[in-house]
Amino acid sequence: MNCTRFILPAMLAVTSIATASFTLNSNDTVMTSNGYEGISNSIYASWGSNSNLQLRIGYLKLTIFTKNGQDLTLADEDPVFAAVCSEMDENGVWTASSEDMTVIGVSGACEAVYGTDGIGADRADQIHYLYNQYSAGSLLSDWKNGGSHTVGDDNSISDGVYYAAFQLATWELTHDSDFDLENTAGDFYLNSWNQSGNDSDIVAYAKEIVADVKENYSINGENHPNLHALQEVTLSADRQDVFVVVPEPATAFVFLAGSIIAAARRRT
Repeated sequence: MNCTRFILPAMLAVTSIATASFTLNSNDTVMTSNGYEGISNSIYASWGSNSNLQLRIGYLKLTIFTKNGQDLTLADEDPVFAAVCSEMDENGVWTASSEDMTVIGVSGACEAVYGTDGIGADRADQIHYLYNQYSAGSLLSDWKNGGSHTVGDDNSISDGVYYAAFQLATWELTHDSDFDLENTAGDFYLNSWNQSGNDSDIVAYAKEIVADVKENYSINGENHPNLHALQEVTLSADRQDVFVVVPEPATAFVFLAGSIIAAARRRT
């Protein structure tokens, strides 16, 4: 007699994966609710005319609840996405309880810094490489996974340190072109920080990430399929553009089907 046995623990692990029930496309208009959870306030940098810019680094928590005017509220729970700020000296998106934002291409981010052309194609390639190699996922829960993140040979980096290093590396890529967080001749560089504890680790990992991007983005560059930039619709409040990953809904179902097939074992 033939029978099929399913390994239930594997199935349960897959079904616990959260995903969005929608996709994003360029020029979509979304309304977001935003939140912020601080990690570090003691890293300082020079950028433009500000030689002592205090970098507030923390989790940006973003929930998308309408798209093109359509209510996206889910029956169970709205997914909370982990957003990453692309602009340093604009007003924080988390200062608004809700925000109308437009979905734009990654290359168009940082309009306040570079004008309507944004960061451009080359910097966009760097950001895509950064996300392909180092993004922990689309949801805040992916980044806060208990401290098993990897940079180089270290595979046990704590959640907050990893996110902050990723954010710091993002600013170096969007605001400078020398891939060097300490080059005082650059447009953006660190001028002081608390060189102990988490802040020292944040800086060290950010430098390692940036060095990897410099070395490999033009060789191994592929667009991240679900990476988007969000920009304030009116631009009147001068709020920061952010990067966010919103996976296609089908991704989870394909993964689920594949995992069930892999978990099934036929025996006689």
